[in-house]
Order: sequence, then structure tokens, then C-alpha cells
Amino acid sequence: MVSSNASSSACALINSTQRRINFLRSSGAISRQTPASKLALAAATARLTSSASPSATLAINLPSRGLIDSKVLPLAASTNLPLMNNCVRFTFCSARLVHSCLVGIAMVTPLHRWSGRRYRTNLARTTQSPPCAFVRLLGLSHMTTRRLLAIASVERTGSTLLCSILRATKAAGNPVEYLNIQTNNFATFRERHHTPRIKASFLPMALARKATGRFPWRDISSFSRTSFIDYLHEIAEVNTTSNGVFGVKMHWNQYKRHMLDLGVDVSLWGAPVSWLRITRENELRQAISFVRAAQTESWNSNMAVTKEPRYDADAIIAALDRIASENHDWDRYFAEHSITPLHITYEQLTREMDHTIRLVLDHVGAHVDVVPPPTTKSQSDALNAEWAERFVSEHPEHAHRRSIPRTN
Repeated sequence: MVSSNASSSACALINSTQRRINFLRSSGAISRQTPASKLALAAATARLTSSASPSATLAINLPSRGLIDSKVLPLAASTNLPLMNNCVRFTFCSARLVHSCLVGIAMVTPLHRWSGRRYRTNLARTTQSPPCAFVRLLGLSHMTTRRLLAIASVERTGSTLLCSILRATKAAGNPVEYLNIQTNNFATFRERHHTPRIKASFLPMALARKATGRFPWRDISSFSRTSFIDYLHEIAEVNTTSNGVFGVKMHWNQYKRHMLDLGVDVSLWGAPVSWLRITRENELRQAISFVRAAQTESWNSNMAVTKEPRYDADAIIAALDRIASENHDWDRYFAEHSITPLHITYEQLTREMDHTIRLVLDHVGAHVDVVPPPTTKSQSDALNAEWAERFVSEHPEHAHRRSIPRTN
């Protein structure tokens, strides 16, 4: 028989463990369809055939509460319960087997993390669910995407400012440059979710790159096509907000190389698409902003400046050409696919921020009572204005790029 003290301790352990599991399940960190629920069904059968002794009752209640706990199961399956019938004993053996499998997978999984391999069974998903804080950071966990907000942008158009506000609304699908694979955001997501996987043929090169402090992957060719498409599905599952919206910001070169060249487009996410185009009327200031960001390695106001900027007219001309080329590519893509996006400009966003954000939210059928303040600020300063005046005086043929009004 189990002593009253042991029973009290076991019950306290059961209750505290159950509270932890309920919290994890409510937050989405643990699936509700876990092996524990199967144990509960087995325990229900056992309850019908077992004796009513205290030891058997304790034995039945443990698995029926849906616990998989290294402290509870050994107690439940110990020989201190001599009155258990065969059905109850079978329940505990099953519980211990499941628990052992979970522990084994938890030990083996880290060996596969670096190469991105992962178990895709429900059992493995139970052990590899991301922590609650990470789920909240990257999204609201595995929501069905019912509307896609596709933001077509070019560098230095204010798209980072726009997306920071949209993310803060929690109604626009957490738009980020998910197709930019040379960022810490991508590296963190890959480490947590183990996708996309590096090709086996590239592993030696990946080891060498990692040893020198670089990302293991060089470019999209480092990943298998199937694995990268799995990644595209995964980011939508994790980052769709509770209203069913998933948002993604894409520069043309990212969209072409990391989706179109793989034979897929935004229809991959299987939801109606609301296209948003953001441009900048003053392309000269846009080009200067690009040159400064590239020189200082500070692409937004939250990044530290690592180098001092220097005036470079040739670099500004190259940036102007790049901006014109990418705008042309987006224009051609929309024309070829008969797409009319909602069009906003950087100047409009900074001048009428509240109104512009509400236009975007209306575009995806969302609404917020209060538009949150931005988490980044403009990096433009007197130096940008000084460079612009100097450049126009040296290259008057580009003066018209200071005002390029665009319409839908």
C-alpha cells in the first residue's frame, strides 16, 4: 500500500505538473494532441476494470491526468502498487515507454540541429516545440493564413519603418524580410525550427564557413529546394497573426531569387493576396541613404554605426541605377500579372503616419483603435542634405531624381 504521506506528495506533484502543462498547452508551446492524451484513454479503460483500492486509484489517476513527467511516472510504475491489475500495469508500462522515447529524442535531436534535420512525427514535434517566449516573439503559433500582405519594396523606401508599426498593431501578420537569408533573424529562425536544411554536398564548405565566424550557408544554393519551400510554409504558420493575416516584405532581388527562380510565387501560401507597394519620391535622397547605410553597416536606427560615411558620387550613381532597375522590375511584374497594388510613399508615411497605416490595415481587412508609435526613426540628417546639394551641383543631369511622383 502507498502511505498517506506518499499519496499527499504524489497528489501535490500531480497538481503542480498539471498546472505547468495546462499553461504550456494554452500558450501553444505543447500540442494538445500529445501521447499523453492517449494515455488518458488507456487509463479510462483501466478505471473500469481495476479495484477501488487507494493504490490502484492513485495508479489510475496519474496517467489519466495526461502527465509525462520523469518524477511522476517512475513513482506510478514502481512496485509499491501491488494491487494493480494487469490492465493498469500495462498502462504504466506504456507511459514509461513513451516517456523513454521522449527523453531519447530530446538527447538525439541536438546532434541534428546544426544541419537542420528534424523529426517530423507528432512525437518529435512535442519535444521540439519552441519556448513560449519565442512563439510570442515570432508570432502567435501555427495559425491558418487567410490573407497575405505582400509588401513590394526597394531598399531605403521606409519599408523598415512601415513594418515596425504594422508588427506593433498585431493585426498585419508580422511583416519582416523573411526572404533575406543573410540576417540574424533568419539564422535564429533556422536554429529554432531546423529548416531549411543545408545540402549534404555543401556541408564541408558550411563547416569551414562556420569556423571562420560566417553563416554556414553562402546563398540560396546552399539549401535544397524542397527544404527552402518547407521554410516558406513554416514562416507563415508561425507568423500569421490571430486575425489570419501573414505579412512578408520583399525587395525585388529577394523575391526573384528566393521564390520566382524556385518556380513558386506568393500563391504558395494559399491565401488571397493584398499587394502593397512602397516607393520614395526623392530617389536621390534614397540613393544617398543606401550609400550611407552600406558604408556604415547601419541599416536602421537601432543598428550601431561601425564606420564613418564618406561622400562618393560614383556610389550614388550606382545606387540610383539600382533603384531604377528594381522599380522597373516591380512595375513589369505587376503589369504582366494584372496586379494593381495599394501604393504608398515614404513621404506619405512620414507626413501622415496614422492615416497611412490605417489605409494598409483596411487593405487587409484589419482594424486597430490606436496606431502604435514606430520603434525606429528616420536616419536622414543634415549630412544627407549636404551630399544631395553637392551631387546635384556636380551631376545636374540627375536633378530630376529628387522628385519622382508615382501613381497606382
